[in-house]
Parts: sequence; C-alpha cells; structure tokens
Amino acid sequence: DSSFGAVCIGKGGSGGAFAATNALVFSVLGGAGGVAGTGDVAQPGQVGGMGWGGGALANGGVGAPGPWGGGGQGAISLSGTSSQAGTAAAANTGGGGGGSSTTGTGAALAGAAGGSGVVIVTEYYGP
Repeated sequence: DSSFGAVCIGKGGSGGAFAATNALVFSVLGGAGGVAGTGDVAQPGQVGGMGWGGGALANGGVGAPGPWGGGGQGAISLSGTSSQAGTAAAANTGGGGGGSSTTGTGAALAGAAGGSGVVIVTEYYGP
C-alpha cells in the first residue's frame, strides 16, 4: 500500500493462481485488482492477464496496467524443465507484476513485484 497517513491510502492487488507444473494443458486466471483505497479519487486495480501452458511450453500472465503505466511482462518457458521469472512493473505506475512460468520439474517461482502506487496531495494544511 502507498499512503499519506490515514487520509489517503492506495491499496495493492493480489497474486494470481498457479497450476501444477506437470499439468498437460492448463490455464489460470490473473490476480485480482487492488480494491479502492481512501481519498478523493480512489481507483480500484484491474485484473491481471491469464497464464497458460501445456507440456514443454508455459506462459505467465501479464501484469495489469496501472493508472500511470503498464504492468510487467509474463515469462515464457520453452523447454521440458524450465523456470523463468516475470518482469516487475515500473515504479510509481500502480501496474501489476508479470507472472512466472515453469515447465516439467522446474522450480516454482513467485510472480514479479508490482509497481508502487502513487498518492497525490493537492492541498495540505499541517500543524
């Protein structure tokens, strides 16, 4: 989460589901978008892209775009035993991280980090 005290809070999203690496053919939904935070303009996040694969091919889902930029790219695994990490979303975009991919007996990897959120303060009268 990104925040300006308790006055304005930008909430983060969640990671997507995963499928067993020995699945012959699979598809998984992307992570749910973040819920709306607090403040004058509180925009909820978008759902991440779907991942898919089968046999020796897997593709991690793309991270959802944020209000200030795109999400990270999903990874592609093209061999019988492979693990590839997705790419992180750029900082200060609110975009989601790209999903990882694993084939065969490759090690499971977490998806990449999402971009940090942004809190914009237009007026502030402090103590």
